[in-house]
Amino acid sequence: MAQTIDATVWLTFSLTVIPAVYALLRPLIKARIAAQKDERLKRDLEIADNFAQTIVAELSAMSGMTNADRREAAVQFLINEMANLGKAISKENATAKVEAAYQNYKRQINNNR
Repeated sequence: MAQTIDATVWLTFSLTVIPAVYALLRPLIKARIAAQKDERLKRDLEIADNFAQTIVAELSAMSGMTNADRREAAVQFLINEMANLGKAISKENATAKVEAAYQNYKRQINNNR
């Protein structure tokens, strides 16, 4: 009889504590996963910024291309380089990164004059 009570106590304890611990830890685990995704996204966007700044500076020296051709080449370069790293970037985001890098480049050129 005592063994049956012990088994019942352990079963009741397990059925009570495990869901309670799960309910307490689940939001913490979700928040941690979200924070890691945010950090990874920020790091990927910084890499994209660096590539965009590099290619904009390089393409500005090419006089045989129109501005639209330079922009398209920079966007394609950025998409390809991110893909080479195993990271995906949409064309819209790549275009925005290239445009921001171009504006930054123009600002630097104007400050140096």
